[in-house]
Amino acid sequence: MPEALRSGVRFGGLSSVSDLSYSPVGCQYSGTRSTDAISALSSTGCSDGTFVDIAVNPRTAGANNDLADDCEALVAVQNHWAPVEANSDLPVEHPLRTWGSPAAPRIDTWAGITISANRVSALRLSALQLDTDSASETAANIGITGTIPAELGNLTNLTTLNLDANRLRGTIPAELGNLTNLTTLSLRGNGLTDAIPAELGNLTNLTTLSFGGNGLKGSIPAELGNLTNLTTLDLNFNNLIGTIPAELGNLANLVHLYLQENSLRGSIPAELGNLTNLQRLLLYRNILTGTIPAELGNLANLTYLILSRNKLTGDIPAELGNLANLQFLQIDNNMLTGSIPAELGNLANLEWLFLYNNNLTGSIPAELGSLANLGLFNLSSNQLSGSIPSDLGNLAPSEGGSLNAFFFCVNNLTGPVPAALRTGVRLVGYPADEGYESVACQRTSAS
Repeated sequence: MPEALRSGVRFGGLSSVSDLSYSPVGCQYSGTRSTDAISALSSTGCSDGTFVDIAVNPRTAGANNDLADDCEALVAVQNHWAPVEANSDLPVEHPLRTWGSPAAPRIDTWAGITISANRVSALRLSALQLDTDSASETAANIGITGTIPAELGNLTNLTTLNLDANRLRGTIPAELGNLTNLTTLSLRGNGLTDAIPAELGNLTNLTTLSFGGNGLKGSIPAELGNLTNLTTLDLNFNNLIGTIPAELGNLANLVHLYLQENSLRGSIPAELGNLTNLQRLLLYRNILTGTIPAELGNLANLTYLILSRNKLTGDIPAELGNLANLQFLQIDNNMLTGSIPAELGNLANLEWLFLYNNNLTGSIPAELGSLANLGLFNLSSNQLSGSIPSDLGNLAPSEGGSLNAFFFCVNNLTGPVPAALRTGVRLVGYPADEGYESVACQRTSAS
């Protein structure tokens, strides 16, 4: 407050005033005004403790114009998705029902909005979050419909934008590339189409970019390689085409890379071997060709490597045996050739090993008997030959192993199944009448 007003001036019966709160009320604001605006209130008839609303247009009264801009942007967003006059028709659970209502006149009480330091810092309108307390309502019943308004790009202090699991459609606005303070951008589970804007490469503070479960088309912009703070890049379950940009190898902080269930073509970039913090690499169900880069053996923190259902060719790199933390290795349903590297026996933490439906030859390495944590092991539908090594008996629960099921159907294997595997392990391999004490070859959920 101006010094001259701190004594001798009555505000609602108060003998002195040392401060005046600053709070948003709709798109008008109470608090910190120009000296002239406050001087006009030299006395009031208010009783003690009554709030004196001196709200005026903040642009003419010296208020925080940035917050005024944020509020105007939110009103534009509201008018785009659910005009105030239509709010009474919205379901009770709808996230925009409170916006502009008499029950919530202040924007910091509107659903999904967080204000920090007098700026709108987060907008969370995920239908999944809003539906957690309602067993009778589905997320689709309370989801936001329509397109994403370009006006969101005016909320320049946003750090979080989460619109997951709504019924949004159309294009991701290029204007979101203006939100350079964003750390989280999540639009999962909508019906968005068209291409990913290259302008999102401007969001260099992003740590999470999640667009999974939409219908996005076009290629992955190389500009996403600028997002060097990313820890999660989730583009799964879309209709993306083209190649995986080598520039993604610049994302040195990446922990999760989800590109599965698209129509990506070309080879896996060797540059992905630079992502030494990566823990999960999921590329399955694409149309990827070429070989598996040996450089993936540099990903020492990797726990998931899932390359299933592509058109990959060539050998399985022996370097994959360096992935000491790997728990799931699934490279089934490709066109791989050559033998199974003995080095895979170094993967002491491996729980699933799926190599089925390839063109692998040679014998089963005895070294795989060292995989004490292996629970599911599928070698079906290859051209493997020779006998099943007795060392694989070490995988049986009776020998201290963890193996639940071993699938070796449709190969050229001969000889008996190791005795230890005949108890407590589901075996799917030889025809039952061959006398090798395993069940007949059949289709299973694992194969």
